Amino acid sequence: MYTLEELKKMKPEQINKTLSEPRKNLTKEKFEARTGQAKDNHKVELARKVVARILTILNQPAK
Repeated sequence: MYTLEELKKMKPEQINKTLSEPRKNLTKEKFEARTGQAKDNHKVELARKVVARILTILNQPAK
């Protein structure tokens, strides 16, 4: 995972590439939680927060 400062320094194209892995992880965690395979249901929330943080940085206006 990248830190907040590293993400802020990246270009939008790089951030979009970085975003694909957490989104895949979120989809996997959701599937496991719905089918009863997941042992840790809180991982869905954590994955959602990671995706939200990255999208927030992506949508912030450049300074």
